[in-house]
Amino acid sequence: MAGEHCEIPGIGPIPVTLARQLGEDAFLKVLVTKGVDIVAVAHAGRTIPAHLRPALDVRDPTCIVPRCEVRRNLETDHRNAFGRTQVTKLEDLGHLCRWHHYQKTFLGYTYRGGPGTWEWIPPENRDVDLSPLRKIITSARRC
Repeated sequence: MAGEHCEIPGIGPIPVTLARQLGEDAFLKVLVTKGVDIVAVAHAGRTIPAHLRPALDVRDPTCIVPRCEVRRNLETDHRNAFGRTQVTKLEDLGHLCRWHHYQKTFLGYTYRGGPGTWEWIPPENRDVDLSPLRKIITSARRC
């Protein structure tokens, strides 16, 4: 849209198209301004809406991976990548301990089911071949 621009504090203006790309996998706070006045503040991106947090805490008091009893420092996982769906629903969230979140994010593990029926699925049992993705992630981590 004409007149739209984005700015990253400490970096400066960036093209709107670049801001959209960065926003697909980011935590964002959007400030809407009119001149020097801030008109509105919105949280966009992968943050979990406040009304879903307590529900997730009650539903998943421990890591959802069967036989993992970790209760502290749980990380919230989007079962379906937020960058693809742009939607956050309770049924798409799960609490994972750091180790299992790492396995899901970087090693190709996944899960399915729901409370009381969670299944932890290793990469070799997935329906999709992740070897090309694993090469990209491994290359990116070396940088």
